Amino acid sequence: MKPETKSERGFSLPELMVIVAIVGILAGLSIPSFMRNWQDERLNSASKQALAWLDDLRRKSIQQSSPCRVQISNNPAQLTGSCDNAADMTLTLNLAAEIPNTDQLAFTLMNNSPATWVFTPRGTTTTDAELRMSLPGSDLGRCIRLLAPLGLLRSGKLRANTCVYTTSY
Repeated sequence: MKPETKSERGFSLPELMVIVAIVGILAGLSIPSFMRNWQDERLNSASKQALAWLDDLRRKSIQQSSPCRVQISNNPAQLTGSCDNAADMTLTLNLAAEIPNTDQLAFTLMNNSPATWVFTPRGTTTTDAELRMSLPGSDLGRCIRLLAPLGLLRSGKLRANTCVYTTSY
């Protein structure tokens, strides 16, 4: 009869501790990058939603042949729109309520931009303005630009405290 031999399967405690340490180090290195990307995507989503909402209001002014106005407020970060021929109808876009974890989203109007943007019945504007969106404690940001006189809306990314509109985001 053969004597029983003890099977040596599995990992030893020092091997498991080394693996746990490696996983901890990798997680510690990747979490800041993940959080930055997460904030960037939230800002991107807010920018796209605001841009679509503004373009929709611009189209309403063309369809209804009536001037439409957008009032920009920072606390909370929201856009409020109304058209002259439908004064009782007010449209509101509250980005903090629409996009999760953007309750501290901040708007900044740049270069003496007015807080009220106007679209004419032809879809043009006399307002030349720039709106920046950012989250507190982050150097990330997005920009929306309204170009007079054509009423074109552009979206950009904030880099080194300057808005870059050459690439779509």
